[in-house]
Parts: sequence; C-alpha cells; structure tokens
Amino acid sequence: MKRIAQKGSDRAAVIPRWPDFFDHQRGKRVPVDLIGATIVAIGTTDVYGRDRPEGGGLVIDYMPRAGSDVRRIVLAFTEVGMWRHRIPSPDED
Repeated sequence: MKRIAQKGSDRAAVIPRWPDFFDHQRGKRVPVDLIGATIVAIGTTDVYGRDRPEGGGLVIDYMPRAGSDVRRIVLAFTEVGMWRHRIPSPDED
C-alpha cells in the first residue's frame, strides 16, 4: 500500500467543537450523532434570499453510527466562526 506523506495539520488534535476564531473552546459542540457517522453527501445548497446560510452554507447528509436514517446538518460560517443554520421547511412561513 502506498503511504501518503503527512502534513503538520494532519497531526493536530481534533476538538469536537465548531470553529471559533477567538478561542477553540468557545465554539458550540459538534452534535454527538455526527461523530463517527457515515457521510452520505456533502456540498452546498440552492437556498437563496433571507434563508440562505451565511458563507454559502455547507450541507452534510449523514447516517449516525448507530442508525440507518439519513440526517442533514447545514452549517453557516464566516472567517470568525461556524454555526448550525436552520432552513425552514417549505410548510413554514
């Protein structure tokens, strides 16, 4: 098996919190069911207007480690942090 060279960032600790520019412990905790999950799809969204996530949005569809249902999380972000963004369902006002 071919070995891939590691970069310095590959050896950095992973802290289970969303990024925060000012303090790595200030970001909200990553949802427990996302850790160890199977990523089904990852990308962006076609939502526009007032519901569009800041930073364009990062959409992750995943199956929790102990489940078979696909869940979705949408993240908004700027250069100073990342947070969970709620997109209303079509039935909501």
